[in-house]
Amino acid sequence: MGMETLNPDTVGFYSALLWYPVGPSDLMHAFFSTIAVRLEDNSWGGRFPVLMNYLYDNGLRSVAVTTAIAELAQVVVGFSQFPVAAMVWDSEDRSLPVPRRFAVKPPTLSLDRGFVTMRGEPLVDLLQRALHRALEENQGLGIVRLRDLPTVESSSGSVTTDYIVEGGYSEW
Repeated sequence: MGMETLNPDTVGFYSALLWYPVGPSDLMHAFFSTIAVRLEDNSWGGRFPVLMNYLYDNGLRSVAVTTAIAELAQVVVGFSQFPVAAMVWDSEDRSLPVPRRFAVKPPTLSLDRGFVTMRGEPLVDLLQRALHRALEENQGLGIVRLRDLPTVESSSGSVTTDYIVEGGYSEW
């Protein structure tokens, strides 16, 4: 399966030329919306300012990665206390239901396992791996669409990617 099978609007975490695909941007937004509603009492960034205000909005600088790792650990503990049915699709419009393709989970599953990437991996596990890699490489981490990833134009005029997709992927 080649890179061309991915939707160019697929979002993922990007650091040090490594891209960790997550899936559609609305799934990423739902993850952060659920943090805001369930763990921050509807106060976006009130409890987890580095994840919510930096990673989500503008990306993390390398100096903030350690704090983001600590905040994510608290999110995982918090999410483990909620059933997957507590997922929030959009914190700004709570009337929006979770789309069926994301809502079909065993009811006993907790939120920390409920957000699943396009490869079937819990989103929190992927984010933990991306953050630890960024820490090891002394790099920042951002959320980037596939179409916005860096490319390099060779002297012959051909364009090649300037990143590696972490861990393989499948069609969404």
